This record gives sequence, C-alpha cells and structure tokens, in this order.
Amino acid sequence: MEENLSRKRRSIFWPLMLVAVGTILLLTNLDAVSGNMWDYFVTYWPVLFILSGLDQIYQGKSWVGAVILLGLGGVLLAGNLNALPWSGLDLLLRLWPVLIIAAGLDLLMQGRTSTFGAVFIVFLAVALVAGMVWFGLVTPASMGQAPMAINQPLENAQSASVAITVIAGDVRVTGGAERDQLIAGTVYAPSSMQMVESYAVSGGEGRYELTPESGARVPVVGTYHGKPTELNLNSAIPMEFDFTLIAGEQAVDLRNTNVSDLAVETILGKTVITLPKDQRLTGKISSIIGELIIRVPRGASVEFQMDTVISGRNMPGDFLKTEDRITSPEAADGRADIVISLENVIGSVKIEYLP
Repeated sequence: MEENLSRKRRSIFWPLMLVAVGTILLLTNLDAVSGNMWDYFVTYWPVLFILSGLDQIYQGKSWVGAVILLGLGGVLLAGNLNALPWSGLDLLLRLWPVLIIAAGLDLLMQGRTSTFGAVFIVFLAVALVAGMVWFGLVTPASMGQAPMAINQPLENAQSASVAITVIAGDVRVTGGAERDQLIAGTVYAPSSMQMVESYAVSGGEGRYELTPESGARVPVVGTYHGKPTELNLNSAIPMEFDFTLIAGEQAVDLRNTNVSDLAVETILGKTVITLPKDQRLTGKISSIIGELIIRVPRGASVEFQMDTVISGRNMPGDFLKTEDRITSPEAADGRADIVISLENVIGSVKIEYLP
C-alpha cells in the first residue's frame, strides 16, 4: 500500500523551480540581494539536475537514475563554484552521455527481482558518479585556436550589409577600419573548425558574410577560454550589421560606426551593446539564456521595446516605462532616434548610462 502511494506522488520539480525562480526575482527586484537573475543562473543552473534526482526519489522512481542525476548535478555545481578546474559548461559538454547510460541502467532495473543483479547495477551507478568526480578533478587541456585574418576592401561599395556567425568564444566589435576597408581584424575559432568568408558588390551595395563551414560542430575537447575575436567596421558608409554568437560573450561598440540597422543574437552568454548618441538606428538585440547590457550615452534619444520571459530588468531612474516600452527622457515625445527591440528568455536586461 505504501509503495503504491509513493508511486502516485506527483512531481515536485516544477513547483520547486517556480518557487526558487520567483524568490530570486523578488529579492533582486527589491534589491535585497546583490546581482541579478542571470548571475544566479550562471552559477546555479546545475541545481536543475539535483532537483530532478530528488524528484525521482520523492516519486519512488529509479534510484539508479536519481543517483546519477544527483552526482552529475553536484559535479557541475562544483565546477561553477571553482572547486574543480573545469567549468560546469565544459563538464556538461563532456559528461552528457552519462544521461543515456542512466536511462539504460534504469531500463535494466525495471522488473529485476535478483538482489545480486540490482546491487550490481546500483554499484555501476555509484562507480559512474565516482568517475565523473575523478574526471572533474583532472586539469583540462586548452582547446587549440586558429587565427583567421580579416581584411575585406570596400571595392567601391557605397553601402553594405555584414552578417557574421561565431560558434563560441569572446568577441569585440568596434568601428575604426580604414576608409577603403569594410571590415578588418582577427577571428579566433577552434582549430578544428573552418570559417567561410564571402563578399560581393552589386548596385553599389557590398554583402559580406563570415560563417562556420557547413556542418560545423562545437568541439568538445578542451576549454573555450582563449584569445578574443576582434573586428573593426568601416565608419563612413551606412551599414546593416547582423551578428550571431552561439555561446560566449560579445561586446559591440557602435559609437564609431555608421550602422543603421542592427541584429545581434546570443544563444547562451553575455551581450554588451554600446549605443551611439547622434545617430538614427533601429534593430533587435536578443538572448535566449544570458545577460543583456545596453550602454546608453547621456542625452541620447532611445526607445526600447521589451520582450522578456524569466528575466530581471534594471534601468536608470529617469527612464520612462509604459508597459513593455521604455524610453530615455529625450524620447518622451515618442520620436526616438534609436528604436531597439530587446528580447530575453532567461537572464537579465540592464540599461545603463555610459560613464
């Protein structure tokens, strides 16, 4: 009877998740704790695996799967707390197959009546957890990086569109390229990955693309720490700029550029955008999981259209907020020079003045 009741228990995973997320959002919005939602998520996301393991135990499901989930979550969390030489993300990119192993061991346990067989499978689960701990203590090797020099002439283009996709790493984008150059700098990509560059001019407009080769995959050997990609854009001609970063940190400074249309996306990581002051600009800045920081020059006429899900919001005290529309004091009349859509699913959005 007691066993049947335990099997009928409902999952406590999502209730605990909602309570935890709601508590953090409330405390950060009230300035009761330092940091923001993204800061806590970056460090404590492995707790999701721990909660999942505890939920399996509570529902009376697989002890094997629960032990592996608890072990995996603990190792990843230890990495994020700097107790191990690997980060939690580096460890996850290498240890995720243990989830498949856990599912297999769980299937072996179902319907098993042999005490010896059950004990042996549980022993394998514990050994797997011990192996994860040992792996986490091993000092990681650095992932090789290959530099790619970028030096694209304008070729008489009077306007341009630039589209760049980077898989992983740190990226810095500013203006300041030579007048006869569209874009210049150095891209650092994993040594096992090739980048494809293309450029064509038609009707006075140059179209530039820089993307990973077709079928490229994120390497899973070594860490992602290395030299940052640095790119300089032409400051003279009007430009559409489209940049996508899968994982990492990107900083785009638009003050010394002539970008009129902007599309910046980060799947996982941190994005810092510095806006110009006396320039017309429209665009979208989005992040699936991460932190968005928008740096605004004082006196700039700016309007932000917010679309967030589980995100904290911070802005200067003199900005005006009307539902999901946020404007600087200079755009109070509804005629902003810069109109940006900010999209963030999980993380935080911070609007701040430049020093």
